[in-house]
Amino acid sequence: MIDHPPLPEAEVKLLDRVTELAAGFADTAAAYDERAEIPAANLRALHEAGADRAVLPEWVGGTGLSYRGFGRLLRVLAAADASTATIWLMHAGAAVGLAEFTRETLGPFSPKNYWQVNVSRTLCPNRPAATDFSIRSRTRSPRRAAGRSAVRNVSSPAPRSPTI
Repeated sequence: MIDHPPLPEAEVKLLDRVTELAAGFADTAAAYDERAEIPAANLRALHEAGADRAVLPEWVGGTGLSYRGFGRLLRVLAAADASTATIWLMHAGAAVGLAEFTRETLGPFSPKNYWQVNVSRTLCPNRPAATDFSIRSRTRSPRRAAGRSAVRNVSSPAPRSPTI
C-alpha cells in the first residue's frame, strides 16, 4: 500500500462538505431519476460549496484541487448520485479544458466566466445570463441572416449525410 501524504486542509474541508451534501443527494437521487430531471439543486449546492472553483487551475482563480482530492470528491458524488456526479464532471472537465485551451489568450471562453454563464444557463435555462460568451451569440446562422427562423421547418426532410 502506498503511503500518501495527507491532503491539504482546504481539500479536506471541501471533501467533508461534499460528503455532507452527498448524503442529501442520495436521498433525492431516485426521485430525480423517476422524473428524468436534472438535479439542478445538487449542482447549485456543489457550486456554493466551492467544488466548481476547486477544480479550476489557480491561474484563473481556482484552487487547483489535487488529483487525489478530485478522485475522492468524484467517488463520493458517484456513490450518492451518479447523475449529479456525471453532470458535474462534464461541466468541470469543460471548464478545465477551456482554461487550458485559452491559457495564452484568455479570450471570450475564459473559465473565470464559464461557471457564471454556461453553468447558470444549464441550471436556469429561462433566465438570460448577465454576459454571454458563447459562440452562438457571436455568429449568425444563414437562416437567421436571411430573416428566417433559426429552427429548421420540421415538415421538410432533414439533409442526409453521405454514407460511406
